[in-house]
Amino acid sequence: SGFLNKEQLLELQNEYGWEILSHSKTNPTSSSGTLMPDMPESEARYELEQSKKELIAMGLNVESYAVVGGVYETRERKLFREYYRAALQSQRGPYDGVNQSPIHTHDLYTYWVDPSAQPLLGYLEEYPKEVAIQKTLDRAFAAIDKVHEEGGILIIGTHFRQINDDDYKQMYRDLIDYAKSKTKVTTLKDALDNYGNIVELGDFANEHATSLFRREPESGHF
Repeated sequence: SGFLNKEQLLELQNEYGWEILSHSKTNPTSSSGTLMPDMPESEARYELEQSKKELIAMGLNVESYAVVGGVYETRERKLFREYYRAALQSQRGPYDGVNQSPIHTHDLYTYWVDPSAQPLLGYLEEYPKEVAIQKTLDRAFAAIDKVHEEGGILIIGTHFRQINDDDYKQMYRDLIDYAKSKTKVTTLKDALDNYGNIVELGDFANEHATSLFRREPESGHF
């Protein structure tokens, strides 16, 4: 209840050109008491592999992964690389979500536009709703401008939990219209085809990662 069914997902993919990503088999998050980094490797692999297999069996062209809860560590990132072409996290990174060359394909930044996530969540605590929405849009527009001027991939995320709110509906419309006016709006698959790294070897330590994501030292990433 409240989620898309198989037929609706296939319609989005086949009729409208959407890309469907894996989000794990059971959605292991802090609310369920278990996080993927706390799992034995066999269970973590099950979450990543079985989700992809079942979605593909439905007829969905699944290549990439959206990290559950934004929580992962070095082991998980290496596993993402085994099973998926790319993985996107929940952090905005140093440039409000802009991924610039050379991109970290299995550690892609995302700019969230959602009242349950930063930066809108913080603005709502400090400003009236109308002002908070505009400040969030202004930052998103600046990120879009950066991609337009310098190149890169910008992933904009939302949970759409408040989609029936008219103010948020208009916020999404404004954001989509601005993105279309400045950049090529496309799927992650096509973005990687057109822009992604030709060769990517070794593991890396993201210099802008928060303490939430423990990293190994730089180890021959190319």
